Amino acid sequence: MLKRRFLFRLSLVPGCLLLLGHAPWGQWQVYRQRHLLFLSTREDKPSYPFSKTLVSIIELYLPEASPKPARAKDYRTVHGLLSTDQMPVAVLSKNVARSLILGEKEFENYVTTAYPGIKKSNLGYFTTINKSGNDKLPNVGQVVSVNVSFKADNGQILREAGSPVEFILGSGQIISFIDNNIKDMSIGEVRTIIVTYEAVFGDNPSGDIPQDSILIFELELLSAKDN
Repeated sequence: MLKRRFLFRLSLVPGCLLLLGHAPWGQWQVYRQRHLLFLSTREDKPSYPFSKTLVSIIELYLPEASPKPARAKDYRTVHGLLSTDQMPVAVLSKNVARSLILGEKEFENYVTTAYPGIKKSNLGYFTTINKSGNDKLPNVGQVVSVNVSFKADNGQILREAGSPVEFILGSGQIISFIDNNIKDMSIGEVRTIIVTYEAVFGDNPSGDIPQDSILIFELELLSAKDN
């Protein structure tokens, strides 16, 4: 979901910004649970030493936070980690932070130009309903059957329709992006959803899918039955 939930605050050093996202501590990996991480990127060289300075200050006044500096390989990874709530804080130069914000706007412009009439759903995804369903939503805990196909914006077919996926809704058996959309669909509905790679997979590699891709999903909710 490309719903950027950033708060911007001027940092202690002019020319830098702290980017904060709302991070659910319970969903982090063990290391992220134990430390307050200040994320920077190798592409933004001044940000790492500044993050180390912040860490040293916090260690002095709030040692129980167990702060640590961390570095991502590039800007897109930083954006992915923040926008998917996998990291709470990023330290970036002011111009870099501004570019990330503009990047979201550029994505929105691309989608609305390439797909006229597409709108954001109540989940925040760019969505168009190709076929209406029967107005009956599935219930969490039911076994749903879903046709899933998706491709990259370069035309690469990543999964073809025709082999429905079955899973228990709300159980975590499938990626949350699909699970959340199916909860919002009625039986028989077909919808197209356009998202960035990060909105679906975060910073995790997924097969041979390019991590800088824009992904076009088509979901069809075929059935929902009690488990």
